[in-house]
Amino acid sequence: MKDLVALVPDKNVKFGIEGLFSRFKSLSIKPISYDVFVHPQHDPGIFHGAADFLRAYSNEYSYSLVFLDYEGSGQETIPPDEIAKKIKVKIERSGWLNRVEIIVFIPEFEVWM
Repeated sequence: MKDLVALVPDKNVKFGIEGLFSRFKSLSIKPISYDVFVHPQHDPGIFHGAADFLRAYSNEYSYSLVFLDYEGSGQETIPPDEIAKKIKVKIERSGWLNRVEIIVFIPEFEVWM
């Protein structure tokens, strides 16, 4: 079983997250085994379909992280913390109870890089 699966909205976020995870020494953490997947429907797909996407991986990874940009998610009328809660509830019900966290980027991830 691998340590972590991450679901991201696009390849830019994928490369950024992979870069972060590869810096385990700088982060003062042990090396982790992980995979990062890009959702084919980007930010809206993560909001609507992250639970379905990750369901198949619940027995292959110990934990999951889900990332999406607030702007472009199609849910900009909902506060970011509520978006995260809605996604988390669905994913936990799909087999990830107490093993998932959601990160909503404001501003979008590319601005942070």
